[in-house]
Amino acid sequence: MKKILIGIKNNALTFSYKRSADKISNNLLNTNVITDNELVFSDVYIEENKKIVQSFVKELIAQYHITQLFIKESILTFTAIDLFNNNDKVSAIFFR
Repeated sequence: MKKILIGIKNNALTFSYKRSADKISNNLLNTNVITDNELVFSDVYIEENKKIVQSFVKELIAQYHITQLFIKESILTFTAIDLFNNNDKVSAIFFR
């Protein structure tokens, strides 16, 4: 199971994998973590609850006026794009 980090900064969402070197408490390894500027979901959770996560991302886009999406790992492309289904607010997608 991999942890996917969704970061919020300015008008952009960033998708990347949460690295083992990144701080995360051991008792939170099997949970989804949400703070003010970053969200961590397991890849399994996103796949099994895609509609819930899509709705959540849609709310984030509206609340934070998101217009850009940054995808840091190419393997996350389909997961990230799938969460932006039928969304016309995001006008730019960048790959790093």
